[in-house]
Amino acid sequence: DEDELIAELKHSPVVDNNPSNFVLPEQGLDWEAFEKGCLQQALARYQGNRTKAAKLLNLSYKTFLYRLEKYRIDAE
Repeated sequence: DEDELIAELKHSPVVDNNPSNFVLPEQGLDWEAFEKGCLQQALARYQGNRTKAAKLLNLSYKTFLYRLEKYRIDAE
């Protein structure tokens, strides 16, 4: 369930931001739900400021906007 995954992500402490230390869960990962949750959290952290949210995720602004459109996320 997408809501459950997003809730888990919100409550999971980030110990290490090094992507090489990330381990996929045994049961796999719903990539689209994960990506959408990351986009939504970044926007929420910066109260809808797309520029700051894109920087947080280390995405170009154009790429960030593309992904918002892909998941039909409204930043306002």
